Amino acid sequence: MPPIPYADVKPKFQDKIDILDPTPGDAEFTEDDVAKLTCEDRTQIYNGLVKSDSVSTLNNIVGPFFSGKCQARIKGTVIDSDGMPVTDAELIVSSGKGSVTRNSRSDLDGRYLCSELPPGKFKLHVTAARHGEKSLSGKAEIGRNTTVTVELGE
Repeated sequence: MPPIPYADVKPKFQDKIDILDPTPGDAEFTEDDVAKLTCEDRTQIYNGLVKSDSVSTLNNIVGPFFSGKCQARIKGTVIDSDGMPVTDAELIVSSGKGSVTRNSRSDLDGRYLCSELPPGKFKLHVTAARHGEKSLSGKAEIGRNTTVTVELGE
């Protein structure tokens, strides 16, 4: 994980940063610092950065902040109008203001998984040759698989 400058986060989240107790003179979050935060603290910091449009900071922290037990995951199946699996559909999930994007493809059984997502609202766009495209939205929860079945060609 690349270190995250405190200057990008500190003014808005002093109470959360105080619990990290950085080394005097330390000017960056490290992986060890992030490990001390609860999932809820991570979500609060992330949401504050989304509101402040700190996109470069967001790109650096999404993986480390929302991995393991703190990540949200979207999984499901892409099917056609007859209920048959759609292979090799392209899925693009974007969260928040579109600041975080994950791509996936459906497998031979139409299944897909998008992980390391921040919790909260998301948009899912699915495209498959000969089946068309569809956009959906929803809400992903911390530490859970949000299951979304996408029917194309309706």
